[in-house]
Amino acid sequence: MSNLKEMLVRNVEALYPRIDQPYRYDSKAGEKGGSVPCDSKAAGAEYTINFKMDKATAKELFTEMVTVYEKERAENPECKNWPPFTENPFKKNDDGTFTHKSGIDASWDKPPAQIDAATNSLPTGFKLTTGSIVNLHVQLYPYSGGMGNGVKLRLFGVQVIDYKEYEKPSLFGVEKGFVNNTEPNSASVDNIFDTATESVNEDVAEEVVEEPKVKVSKKKKAEKPADVDLASLLDEFDD
Repeated sequence: MSNLKEMLVRNVEALYPRIDQPYRYDSKAGEKGGSVPCDSKAAGAEYTINFKMDKATAKELFTEMVTVYEKERAENPECKNWPPFTENPFKKNDDGTFTHKSGIDASWDKPPAQIDAATNSLPTGFKLTTGSIVNLHVQLYPYSGGMGNGVKLRLFGVQVIDYKEYEKPSLFGVEKGFVNNTEPNSASVDNIFDTATESVNEDVAEEVVEEPKVKVSKKKKAEKPADVDLASLLDEFDD
């Protein structure tokens, strides 16, 4: 692969970061499956982070992804039959933001670097939290094959700009019954309940954003790859 590019994706919101140690997907974890800690050599072990970005950031990132992919398709003889990059891989949210994912196989020599706003290295095993604002150092890696085509965002590093303090999840929900009207929301909970909540994973409601797949049409006779109209692909970001 000759056309690789590294870039910073700035001021995005971290969602369900899994970069303090390797994780893999386990279909038996919870009711719907989920990520579980594992050894770096385990099958499927990786470091991942989902992230939310505003429209301007999404447009810039998507432009770079299309450019890298199309350059590889045009310049690499082995990629001349790749289909064009025609679909936006980001998930669009109701508030106009976009969500995507970055990660890297745990088989790499070292995990993604984690640093603070002053570029000081954070301790090994530092647990980034959902809601923190970060910069991402990623490598754009174009691909095409049986699983589809697109551009992976290999995660090389994370800079924590605004850290959101961890909040222990609770098993309690709103119930019909006694309400303390004297001091609303100030009742303390005995320490016995702390033990019960320790085993609750902070990401019970985790939304898994899968690596987007773009369907590859069945091959016909070899034809000259179609040109990509980048301007039309960017229309979605100008709504």
